[in-house]
Amino acid sequence: AKTLVNGIMDGRGYIDSFGHNNGSYHRSQSVIHHVFKGWGDRLTRDVKARLASLRASGGTPLSDGIQFGLDALSDRRVMFVLTDGQPQHRHKSVIRHQLRMAKKSGIIVIGIGLKEWSVQTTFPDNNIVCMEMKELPDLLIGKVNELVQGIGSQFRGRRVMSTR
Repeated sequence: AKTLVNGIMDGRGYIDSFGHNNGSYHRSQSVIHHVFKGWGDRLTRDVKARLASLRASGGTPLSDGIQFGLDALSDRRVMFVLTDGQPQHRHKSVIRHQLRMAKKSGIIVIGIGLKEWSVQTTFPDNNIVCMEMKELPDLLIGKVNELVQGIGSQFRGRRVMSTR
């Protein structure tokens, strides 16, 4: 399947014309966005090097990463959100709204917490907590199988329309 791999991190802080960060917005800092692998990119040495350079640092502007992912989806219907931290406080209500809109659009969003339990409350419908990276492939395959079986059961017993 085609994949897009991107990452977000905090940039510099925002201040108003008086030199204050008044905190009235869900984001108090700029966001730096990295695309490690684009939809059409093959898994080349360059892509592998970009993925290997991924480092956790700073805060977790999770709603910005989710929005980028939702905007990038077209005919793709599953989005995995990997995080090693809790979303910044003001992002939580934005994320709840994003998840409601994704669900309405038929997009399945799966939160994956890397040694982070907050994904269970941030992504209450679909989440995985991974304590060791070596466990991640099996956990992902298990979650995908669970989703496929759940989606398939919705269509059992219904007549499939003819394409003729």
